[in-house]
Amino acid sequence: MYDLDARTGKIAWRLGGRKSTFALGPGTRTAWQHDPRELAPGTISVFDNGASPAVHHQSRGVVLSLDPRRRTAHLLNQVTRPGPLLTDSQGNMQALAGGDWFVGWGQIPDFSEFSAAGELLFDAHFPPGDQSYRSFLFAWTGVPAHLPAFAFSSDGAGGGTVYASWNGATAVAEWRVLAGATAASMVPVAQVPRGGFETAIPLPAATTGPYFTVQALDTEGAVLGTAPPRRE
Repeated sequence: MYDLDARTGKIAWRLGGRKSTFALGPGTRTAWQHDPRELAPGTISVFDNGASPAVHHQSRGVVLSLDPRRRTAHLLNQVTRPGPLLTDSQGNMQALAGGDWFVGWGQIPDFSEFSAAGELLFDAHFPPGDQSYRSFLFAWTGVPAHLPAFAFSSDGAGGGTVYASWNGATAVAEWRVLAGATAASMVPVAQVPRGGFETAIPLPAATTGPYFTVQALDTEGAVLGTAPPRRE
Protein backbone atom coordinates (compact mmCIF):
# COMPACT_ATOMS: atom_id res chain seq x y z
CA MET A 1 0.00 0.00 0.00
CA TYR A 2 1.20 3.49 -0.84
CA ASP A 3 0.53 7.03 0.30
CA LEU A 4 1.08 9.54 -2.52
CA ASP A 5 1.83 13.24 -2.23
CA ALA A 6 -1.14 15.06 -3.79
CA ARG A 7 1.05 17.83 -5.26
CA THR A 8 4.02 15.91 -6.60
CA GLY A 9 2.63 12.40 -7.05
CA LYS A 10 5.69 11.00 -5.28
CA ILE A 11 5.43 8.13 -2.82
CA ALA A 12 5.27 9.49 0.74
CA TRP A 13 5.39 6.05 2.37
CA ARG A 14 4.95 2.34 1.71
CA LEU A 15 3.21 -0.17 3.95
CA GLY A 16 4.25 -3.77 3.41
CA GLY A 17 6.20 -5.16 0.51
CA ARG A 18 9.97 -5.31 0.21
CA LYS A 19 10.57 -1.63 1.00
CA SER A 20 8.06 -0.96 3.77
CA THR A 21 8.45 2.43 5.43
CA PHE A 22 6.96 0.95 8.60
CA ALA A 23 8.24 -1.91 10.71
CA LEU A 24 5.38 -4.42 10.72
CA GLY A 25 4.17 -5.62 14.10
CA PRO A 26 2.57 -9.02 14.77
CA GLY A 27 -0.48 -9.72 12.63
CA THR A 28 -0.05 -6.72 10.35
CA ARG A 29 1.34 -8.45 7.28
CA THR A 30 -1.15 -8.63 4.42
CA ALA A 31 -0.95 -10.39 1.06
CA TRP A 32 -2.58 -9.33 -2.22
CA GLN A 33 -4.89 -7.12 -0.20
CA HIS A 34 -7.69 -4.84 -1.40
CA ASP A 35 -9.58 -1.73 -0.33
CA PRO A 36 -7.24 0.15 2.06
CA ARG A 37 -9.20 3.03 3.63
CA GLU A 38 -8.15 5.77 6.03
CA LEU A 39 -10.53 5.71 9.01
CA ALA A 40 -8.75 8.49 10.92
CA PRO A 41 -5.26 9.97 10.76
CA GLY A 42 -2.87 7.09 11.39
CA THR A 43 -5.58 4.39 11.22
CA ILE A 44 -6.50 2.36 8.14
CA SER A 45 -8.69 -0.64 7.38
CA VAL A 46 -7.68 -3.25 4.80
CA PHE A 47 -9.25 -6.37 3.32
CA ASP A 48 -6.45 -8.93 3.54
CA ASN A 49 -7.00 -11.62 0.90
CA GLY A 50 -3.96 -13.62 1.98
CA ALA A 51 -4.36 -15.84 -1.06
CA SER A 52 -3.29 -16.60 -4.63
CA PRO A 53 -0.99 -18.18 -3.67
CA ALA A 54 -2.15 -18.80 -0.11
CA VAL A 55 -0.15 -16.98 2.56
CA HIS A 56 -2.80 -17.11 5.31
CA HIS A 57 -5.29 -19.89 6.01
CA GLN A 58 -8.22 -17.45 5.70
CA SER A 59 -9.01 -13.99 4.40
CA ARG A 60 -9.76 -11.28 6.96
CA GLY A 61 -10.47 -7.62 7.56
CA VAL A 62 -7.83 -5.77 9.56
CA VAL A 63 -7.48 -2.36 11.19
CA LEU A 64 -3.93 -1.04 11.44
CA SER A 65 -2.42 1.78 13.46
CA LEU A 66 0.48 3.63 11.84
CA ASP A 67 2.95 5.64 13.91
CA PRO A 68 4.65 8.03 11.46
CA ARG A 69 7.23 9.16 14.02
CA ARG A 70 8.42 5.72 15.08
CA ARG A 71 7.65 4.23 11.65
CA THR A 72 5.80 1.27 13.14
CA ALA A 73 2.55 -0.48 12.27
CA HIS A 74 0.39 -2.29 14.84
CA LEU A 75 -2.70 -4.46 14.56
CA LEU A 76 -5.70 -2.82 16.27
CA ASN A 77 -8.43 -5.23 15.22
CA GLN A 78 -9.27 -8.02 12.83
CA VAL A 79 -12.48 -9.77 11.75
CA THR A 80 -12.66 -13.30 10.40
CA ARG A 81 -15.61 -15.44 9.45
CA PRO A 82 -16.38 -18.64 11.39
CA GLY A 83 -15.98 -21.29 8.74
CA PRO A 84 -12.88 -19.73 7.16
CA LEU A 85 -13.05 -18.25 3.67
CA LEU A 86 -9.95 -17.75 1.54
CA THR A 87 -10.64 -15.60 -1.51
CA ASP A 88 -8.16 -15.15 -4.34
CA SER A 89 -9.20 -11.65 -5.41
CA GLN A 90 -11.33 -8.57 -4.76
CA GLY A 91 -13.14 -7.95 -1.45
CA ASN A 92 -13.56 -5.02 0.93
CA MET A 93 -14.15 -3.93 4.53
CA GLN A 94 -16.66 -1.17 5.38
CA ALA A 95 -16.79 0.64 8.74
CA LEU A 96 -20.41 0.99 9.94
CA ALA A 97 -21.93 3.40 12.43
CA GLY A 98 -21.64 2.12 15.98
CA GLY A 99 -18.42 0.22 15.35
CA ASP A 100 -19.74 -2.71 13.31
CA TRP A 101 -18.03 -3.94 10.13
CA PHE A 102 -19.38 -5.11 6.78
CA VAL A 103 -17.13 -7.38 4.72
CA GLY A 104 -17.48 -8.41 1.09
CA TRP A 105 -15.55 -11.56 0.24
CA GLY A 106 -14.88 -10.68 -3.38
CA GLN A 107 -14.40 -13.66 -5.65
CA ILE A 108 -16.23 -15.82 -3.11
CA PRO A 109 -19.89 -14.67 -3.35
CA ASP A 110 -20.40 -14.07 0.39
CA PHE A 111 -20.90 -10.91 2.45
CA SER A 112 -20.95 -10.60 6.24
CA GLU A 113 -21.59 -8.13 9.05
CA PHE A 114 -19.57 -8.25 12.28
CA SER A 115 -19.90 -6.48 15.60
CA ALA A 116 -17.11 -4.23 16.88
CA ALA A 117 -15.92 -7.23 18.92
CA GLY A 118 -15.75 -9.44 15.82
CA GLU A 119 -18.95 -11.45 16.40
CA LEU A 120 -20.68 -12.55 13.20
CA LEU A 121 -24.07 -10.79 13.08
CA PHE A 122 -25.20 -11.50 9.53
CA ASP A 123 -24.00 -13.72 6.71
CA ALA A 124 -25.39 -14.24 3.21
CA HIS A 125 -24.25 -15.03 -0.30
CA PHE A 126 -24.97 -14.33 -3.94
CA PRO A 127 -25.88 -17.24 -6.27
CA PRO A 128 -23.04 -19.75 -6.77
CA GLY A 129 -20.57 -18.62 -9.38
CA ASP A 130 -21.25 -14.91 -8.83
CA GLN A 131 -18.67 -12.56 -7.34
CA SER A 132 -18.63 -8.97 -6.15
CA TYR A 133 -15.65 -6.61 -6.35
CA ARG A 134 -17.08 -4.58 -3.45
CA SER A 135 -20.08 -5.13 -1.13
CA PHE A 136 -21.58 -2.31 0.94
CA LEU A 137 -24.40 -1.95 3.48
CA PHE A 138 -26.50 1.22 3.26
CA ALA A 139 -29.99 2.32 4.22
CA TRP A 140 -32.20 2.18 1.15
CA THR A 141 -35.75 3.30 0.38
CA GLY A 142 -37.58 1.75 -2.56
CA VAL A 143 -40.09 3.98 -4.39
CA PRO A 144 -41.54 2.10 -7.38
CA ALA A 145 -42.29 3.91 -10.63
CA HIS A 146 -45.66 2.09 -10.83
CA LEU A 147 -48.68 2.65 -8.57
CA PRO A 148 -50.00 0.30 -5.86
CA ALA A 149 -52.26 -2.57 -6.90
CA PHE A 150 -55.26 -4.25 -5.29
CA ALA A 151 -57.81 -7.00 -5.76
CA PHE A 152 -61.34 -7.16 -4.32
CA SER A 153 -63.12 -10.30 -3.15
CA SER A 154 -66.80 -9.93 -2.28
CA ASP A 155 -68.35 -11.96 0.52
CA GLY A 156 -71.76 -11.76 -1.17
CA ALA A 157 -73.29 -9.90 1.77
CA GLY A 158 -72.20 -6.35 1.07
CA GLY A 159 -68.69 -6.73 2.49
CA GLY A 160 -65.54 -8.51 1.44
CA THR A 161 -61.76 -8.32 1.50
CA VAL A 162 -59.33 -6.08 -0.37
CA TYR A 163 -55.82 -7.39 -1.06
CA ALA A 164 -53.28 -4.56 -1.41
CA SER A 165 -49.67 -4.71 -2.57
CA TRP A 166 -46.95 -2.44 -3.97
CA ASN A 167 -43.99 -4.43 -5.25
CA GLY A 168 -40.69 -2.75 -4.32
CA ALA A 169 -42.02 -0.15 -1.87
CA THR A 170 -40.12 -0.22 1.43
CA ALA A 171 -41.73 2.67 3.36
CA VAL A 172 -45.34 1.42 3.50
CA ALA A 173 -46.57 1.20 7.11
CA GLU A 174 -50.35 0.99 6.60
CA TRP A 175 -52.97 0.50 3.92
CA ARG A 176 -56.20 2.50 3.62
CA VAL A 177 -59.21 1.43 1.53
CA LEU A 178 -61.51 4.02 -0.04
CA ALA A 179 -64.94 3.25 -1.49
CA GLY A 180 -67.81 5.21 -2.96
CA ALA A 181 -70.62 5.45 -5.48
CA THR A 182 -68.30 7.22 -7.94
CA ALA A 183 -64.53 7.52 -8.35
CA ALA A 184 -64.79 11.17 -7.25
CA SER A 185 -66.84 10.50 -4.10
CA MET A 186 -64.84 7.74 -2.41
CA VAL A 187 -64.18 7.97 1.34
CA PRO A 188 -62.04 5.87 3.73
CA VAL A 189 -63.76 2.68 4.89
CA ALA A 190 -60.89 0.63 6.38
CA GLN A 191 -57.25 1.02 7.44
CA VAL A 192 -54.83 -1.65 8.67
CA PRO A 193 -51.07 -2.08 9.25
CA ARG A 194 -49.08 -3.47 6.35
CA GLY A 195 -48.90 -7.25 6.63
CA GLY A 196 -46.20 -8.48 4.29
CA PHE A 197 -45.99 -8.37 0.52
CA GLU A 198 -49.79 -8.57 0.13
CA THR A 199 -52.01 -7.25 2.91
CA ALA A 200 -55.55 -8.58 3.37
CA ILE A 201 -57.96 -5.85 4.48
CA PRO A 202 -61.41 -6.95 5.72
CA LEU A 203 -64.18 -4.48 4.84
CA PRO A 204 -67.11 -3.60 7.10
CA ALA A 205 -70.45 -5.15 6.24
CA ALA A 206 -72.53 -3.25 3.68
CA THR A 207 -69.55 -1.18 2.47
CA THR A 208 -70.85 1.27 -0.13
CA GLY A 209 -69.26 0.84 -3.56
CA PRO A 210 -69.01 0.02 -6.32
CA TYR A 211 -65.77 2.05 -6.77
CA PHE A 212 -62.68 1.14 -4.73
CA THR A 213 -59.04 2.08 -4.40
CA VAL A 214 -56.21 1.68 -1.88
CA GLN A 215 -53.68 4.15 -0.50
CA ALA A 216 -50.23 3.26 0.83
CA LEU A 217 -49.36 5.25 3.98
CA ASP A 218 -46.04 5.89 5.72
CA THR A 219 -45.44 5.87 9.48
CA GLU A 220 -46.74 9.47 9.74
CA GLY A 221 -49.93 8.68 7.84
CA ALA A 222 -48.87 10.52 4.70
CA VAL A 223 -50.04 9.05 1.40
CA LEU A 224 -47.17 7.49 -0.55
CA GLY A 225 -49.22 6.22 -3.47
CA THR A 226 -52.80 5.58 -4.58
CA ALA A 227 -53.96 2.78 -6.84
CA PRO A 228 -56.12 3.71 -9.85
CA PRO A 229 -59.81 3.58 -8.82
CA ARG A 230 -61.74 0.61 -10.13
CA ARG A 231 -65.39 -0.39 -10.32
CA GLU A 232 -66.01 -3.79 -8.69
